[in-house]
Amino acid sequence: MTVRMIIDTDTASDDAVALAMALRHPGVRVLAITTVAGNCSVEQATRNALFTTELCESDVPVHQGAAGPLLVPASFATWFHGQDGLGDQGYPPPLRRREATDAITALVATIRANPGCTVVTLGPLTNVVMALRLQRERMAAGLLPSTPEYVARYQLTEEALRHAHPEALVMHPGPMNRDLEIAGELADSERSVIEAQVANGVPVRMAVLYTLLVGKG
Repeated sequence: MTVRMIIDTDTASDDAVALAMALRHPGVRVLAITTVAGNCSVEQATRNALFTTELCESDVPVHQGAAGPLLVPASFATWFHGQDGLGDQGYPPPLRRREATDAITALVATIRANPGCTVVTLGPLTNVVMALRLQRERMAAGLLPSTPEYVARYQLTEEALRHAHPEALVMHPGPMNRDLEIAGELADSERSVIEAQVANGVPVRMAVLYTLLVGKG
């Protein structure tokens, strides 16, 4: 069975690898890529998404979305992902162009045209929130949890981890929303490899992209 996806991304190094995995997976059909400001500017995220699709020889449409958060100033993780979001390796600009249709319009239209598809959110949810604002009936259904509701439903805690395999590790690519996504004491526990994962994450992702580039000859 083919999984149909819309991928909403703030395409820095971590998301570039995730995009490559989805685009190359035989069981996944990426319907559209929408970009949002997050780890880097929305313009850079769009550039990186287009660059990644070219590496994967894909013509999936890329739509540019929100340039920043709705309530606070934009803040980019250049200290982690580099100025270009891809580790400042000097990759060439993409040849492809983004679509004229904006990401919010594309999200709504693609979901309507493909009932049952999956929206994969890799970055801030600004595009999704703005799309939901266009869909007032969905907002009325209360699909966006508050912070306490998110913590109660989804936060990884010691109690939740007891249901996992005894040797399961706690991982996060960083930057992490401490005490929101993962309980602070669990992030600092002996089962956590987050610090090592963050330290090695960008070099490993760059190695993956380099392998893709070399593989293209």
